Parts: sequence; structure tokens; C-alpha cells
Amino acid sequence: MRLSLTFLPAMSSLGAEMARFWSLQDGSVRAAVTGMVMLGICCGLLGCFIVLRRMSLVGDSLGHAVLPGLCAGFLVTWTKNPFWLFAGALGAALLAGGLIATIQRGSRLKPDVAMGLVLSGFFGTGLVLLSRIQSDPRGGQGGLNQFFFGQAAALGDADLLLIGIVTIVVLGCVLALFKQWAVFAFDEGFAQSLGIPVRRLHYLLMLLTAMSIVISIQAVGVVLLSALLITPAATALLLTDRLPRMLGLAVLVAIVGGLAGLNLSALSGEVLVEGWESVRNSSGRIGISLPPLRVATGLPTGPAVVLVLSTLFLGAWTFAPRYGLLQKWLRRIRQRWAQTLPPEGG
Repeated sequence: MRLSLTFLPAMSSLGAEMARFWSLQDGSVRAAVTGMVMLGICCGLLGCFIVLRRMSLVGDSLGHAVLPGLCAGFLVTWTKNPFWLFAGALGAALLAGGLIATIQRGSRLKPDVAMGLVLSGFFGTGLVLLSRIQSDPRGGQGGLNQFFFGQAAALGDADLLLIGIVTIVVLGCVLALFKQWAVFAFDEGFAQSLGIPVRRLHYLLMLLTAMSIVISIQAVGVVLLSALLITPAATALLLTDRLPRMLGLAVLVAIVGGLAGLNLSALSGEVLVEGWESVRNSSGRIGISLPPLRVATGLPTGPAVVLVLSTLFLGAWTFAPRYGLLQKWLRRIRQRWAQTLPPEGG
């Protein structure tokens, strides 16, 4: 038995496939691109404040905590109604955030322990509910398993409406409260001494983060959605020290990574497996052809987006003009070279 693999789309048609994708003739492609751009704006802006506030684990905890809320929203109508799913997931995220804060204030446990407890408890509850839904005839075909790794092509008009509303709210809050949030993000004590309502800003940031996480689930999935919040901001932080520039770079990285990952997911097509078998009988060798087999190998949107964003981060980490590994290595070499030179006038 011999097998030969031919990847589809072939290199000759790859350019045509990309041109067809970016022509936006397909309605599902237009919806996915529109949604990814809005998510890039929303998550890019909020991610900067989350990273500066050292709240990266909070985003991951809330991302995993929304699963039971999604299941509860699905159980209301036994359909993937975006508004019920949004309400259930947002409620679960807010409840998880409240529990994390309560555990921190009411015990000796550190924040990372509280977030780990809430993350595992909520995610485990969600898996139990999901297994019950999948075992029911009404929920077996509900498609909730798509929320694990995301499927941007499934974004509908109602999903885009919710994403657009949340993006406008986030953009408005950042523009209106930029000065307060800038001080709050870098020095909470100094912000409090200036009379800035630190606690309100913190709760507002948590609320907006929860809303952004909920609207991102359909596109990038529960498991990997924290990367859409953290990776663009971390990449931008390596490239600049100025907050306005960091916000712009984070949004740009999030949009580019999202669209490139979406394109990668759309172009990861099928594998054609052609087989033939040779047998020998009394008259000699006879070739027996086997029918070709097509195997789908399409990447889910979430892993594809995270793969591109991680590549962009590694590029910034290596080649950043001030904080990159290459620049640090060159600076260390120059310092050693300067130490070996004889002093002037010696």
C-alpha cells in the first residue's frame, strides 16, 4: 500500500483563493472580517490597561468562567440565540469576577490562587452542563462545542450587532476617561491621592473586560480568547513606552493578527489522499487503484489567530529596537568591547 498526499488548495490556486477571500464577495467572509476588526479595536484597547495593571490572569479566568453561562443561556431556548448567550456568559463572568474579589478580601489566599480556584470551578461546571446538553436530543446538534476554539464564519447579524455595541462602549469609555485610566494603570496610589475614583475605574475595567470576552467567544473560542486580549498589548509594550502609541500599536497588531489568522483558517483546506495497491498473481503484477480520499484539515479560527499573534510577538521580542533580544545582545557586545579598550590618554 502506497499513499501520496496532495495539499489543497494547490500552490497554483492559492493566489486565486486569497484573492477570492479578500474580495469579500462571500457574506460569511464579510461578517467574519467585520467582526474581527471590531474585536481587534475592543480587545486591543482594553488589553493595554489589563497588561499595565498586571491583570492578565483575570482575563484568562473570566474567559474560562463564561462556559457555564453559555450553557445556561442555551438552555433558555435550546438554540444559539446570541442575546441569551451573551446574557448568560456576561452573568457568569461578572459572578466569577465578584467571587475572585471576595476570596481575595475575605481570606489569606493570594490573587493567583483565587483566580485558579474560580477558573477551575466554573470551567468544570461548564463541562458538566455541556455534557448534559450534548446528551439531550435537543442539544446534541446545538453546536456549543464550536465555542471551544471559535468559528468566525458563523458570526451572524445579531453577533455583529452585539460586537459593535460593546466596541462603541469600550471606545467611548477609553476616550472619555483616558487621563484617569492612564494614571490609574501606572500608579494606583498616586491616582487615589489625586481624587480619582480608583475602585469605580477598576470595576468598570472588569465589566468592560467581561463584555469583551463574551463577544469574542464566537470568533476565537473559550480556551484561547485571553490571547486576543494579552498578546497584542504585550507586543505593543515591547515596541514603545508611550501609552497612546501603545494603544494604537495594540489595536493594529490585534487587527492584523485577527485578519491573518482568519485568512489562514479559511485557506487551510483539505488533504487529498490518493492510494493504490499492487498485488502479484500467476500472470505477474497487477495494480489495483483505490479511490481518492479527501480529509478536512481546516484550522479553527481561534488557534489560527493565536498562532499569528504569537508569531508577531516573537518577532517583536526578537527585533524590538529597544527591548528586543537582538538589541540587548548587541548592546552587551558593545559594552564588553568598550571595557576592553584602553582608557583615553593611557
